[in-house]
Amino acid sequence: MKFELTEQTREAVDAYLKAKPKHLGDYLFESRGRPDLCISTRQYSRLVSSWIAGIGLDPRLFGTHSLRRTKAT
Repeated sequence: MKFELTEQTREAVDAYLKAKPKHLGDYLFESRGRPDLCISTRQYSRLVSSWIAGIGLDPRLFGTHSLRRTKAT
């Protein structure tokens, strides 16, 4: 699958990888309890809710699908 990243997203991922080096085949975001597994859907949902609350929005009005954007090509 191909997708585009914004410059801000590239910078954030780069900073994350500098702080937490990964090896080929590692999950970018691993499970909290099991580093050999990827982050669960529920963990991702909790993170999104905390990010939304952190910027002062009501997490009940936004969810993981709210982060999707489409771009005309």
